[in-house]
Amino acid sequence: MSFIVKIINHPNGEQLPLLVDRDGLPAALPNEFVFGRRHLSINTLSRNMREIAIFWTWLEKEKIDFGQAIALGRSFGEAHIVGGLVNFLRRENGIGKRIQKRACANFCVNGVSFNS
Repeated sequence: MSFIVKIINHPNGEQLPLLVDRDGLPAALPNEFVFGRRHLSINTLSRNMREIAIFWTWLEKEKIDFGQAIALGRSFGEAHIVGGLVNFLRRENGIGKRIQKRACANFCVNGVSFNS
């Protein structure tokens, strides 16, 4: 199941991104996180929510209950990160006739650039 980001327009002019599943139901934890950061710009919040959507899709694919893992103090080990999440981010996804990557090919950590 994929998650999509919808922009909610309030009557007072405020805009907030909302993460919903294919059925249109909101994902509680990601939305609570973003609602707590309402002071940031809509562009920043939307970008953060799109990033969270990819992570949340991976969690669902791996059948990981993020809320339960956090509540029990479980962290992600190297096998989850390198063998699961990194491979998920690198994998190419066919959408129609186009191929679309989930993440950038290059990334930077502490000023050091890496190529995937």
